[in-house]
Amino acid sequence: MTYINADFDALYDTLNHKEFDKQLHYVVAGGRATFAIPVLHRVIGTDDLVLCGAQKVEINPDHDHCHVYPGSRMSNAFGLIASGGLAVTIRQKILAGEEIPPEDVRNLVDAKSPRLVIAHSAASALAIHHATGEPVLCAITPDNMFPAAAYARSVLGSKAAIVLFSDNTPASRNAALFSARAVSGKVTGMDPTAPQINLMHGLIDAIQAADERGRARPTPDPQAAERARYDFIMHSILDPLKAAQCVTPMQKVSRGRIDFRQAQVRFGGNDIER
Repeated sequence: MTYINADFDALYDTLNHKEFDKQLHYVVAGGRATFAIPVLHRVIGTDDLVLCGAQKVEINPDHDHCHVYPGSRMSNAFGLIASGGLAVTIRQKILAGEEIPPEDVRNLVDAKSPRLVIAHSAASALAIHHATGEPVLCAITPDNMFPAAAYARSVLGSKAAIVLFSDNTPASRNAALFSARAVSGKVTGMDPTAPQINLMHGLIDAIQAADERGRARPTPDPQAAERARYDFIMHSILDPLKAAQCVTPMQKVSRGRIDFRQAQVRFGGNDIER
């Protein structure tokens, strides 16, 4: 049975693919916006997806707030962030309470160079989508990285690149390594000494700092913010994605506190019924 929440439906309906991109660019420029992220679960025995919950992500220049809508089921589930004309069909099916077949998700991915990125947090997933224009799955919790990776591999096949892009926390890094190894995927580089900040706020902070420096110069530099946006996207998102590597035998991977018991090893459905 699909998830129903009138508040989510109202916000998600207003964020059509054009408005979604507009709001995302507005946030990157230092504005405030609220996004409704659908949370999806695999129907048992299939690769069909069904809405099982939702997350509201409020972003402003100072911080972001993530709220789970009441009644959402977050275990063995993941969010989907996509825009553009190809995402319209999925959006319509989510609002209609219909299941999403795997071909709808495959249609979002570049057939010539198939890649699907899985981020930990919704804020980081939004930044990756802004940088690449590609669909992004967001695990929301470390526990959900494996179900998301297993789904991506099952739907896209063996030739697709499944890239795990963790947040900079031990639990997130460990879940990304475990999940990448399990599905023959890749992980982006991880610097354990870096600040634990999601990619969206890293991007916003870099732009704001550059803008302030540009305005403080004797001769103002109106292009400082745009160069900072470009540099952050290149160095913190695009370069790590390009350099993503398979998990090597030398890298230690342990389950730690992550509970994968509910995630079936077979790349087939989880435990939700129609």
